[in-house]
Amino acid sequence: NYTAANASPFTTGTTVVAEFQVSAGNANVADATSQRVLLTVTQDFSNHNGGDIHFGPDGYLYIGMGDGGSGNDPCNRSQTLDPGSLVPPGACGSGASLNDSLALLGKMLRIDVDNTTPPGSNQLCAADPDGSAEYAIPNDNPFLGSDPDNACDEVWSYGLRNPFRFSFDRQTGDMLIGDVGQNVWEEVDFEPFDTMGGLNYGWDPCEGNNATGTTNPCT
Repeated sequence: NYTAANASPFTTGTTVVAEFQVSAGNANVADATSQRVLLTVTQDFSNHNGGDIHFGPDGYLYIGMGDGGSGNDPCNRSQTLDPGSLVPPGACGSGASLNDSLALLGKMLRIDVDNTTPPGSNQLCAADPDGSAEYAIPNDNPFLGSDPDNACDEVWSYGLRNPFRFSFDRQTGDMLIGDVGQNVWEEVDFEPFDTMGGLNYGWDPCEGNNATGTTNPCT
């Protein structure tokens, strides 16, 4: 997971999740020419890019995405599940272009990197224009298919500010998320292994149990 900087064809600031093969002569060094881009996500601002990725005990890749940046999530990315409800970037002070991948901000994503998605209509928010993708969606992802909210299939959970680091307990498989706070509060989220996804961790109305004072109520 890296943030593109002068890396054509990506716009500077774009989050890129890619796969690399090891070098033929040294298994500890990546072959820079072997990049296979799995997905890209547009960023509203230059901060809150998240950046941590881990394979879970289920074998799927989890990707922590920040809310797009600035303060108080001005674009409401963390709570927006339906890409059709996205606030245009210009309305919240950003120069980013409006596209479905913005609905992945402020989320924990969960994808299958061992399979791909063929062209066609789907609810993938980081797919290519023809609907194809270099990844597939696990069949138990919480928003898969004909969800009434038209949420992105890649989403595992939402309501995160900047999950800069997260990890899985090696014995239990439970997930622990360190979600960076805005000023005074920091948040640590505990997600038991048997959770079926779809959890809302509360940002930006809440940081932990603390109401942030925005116009949205903390529930």
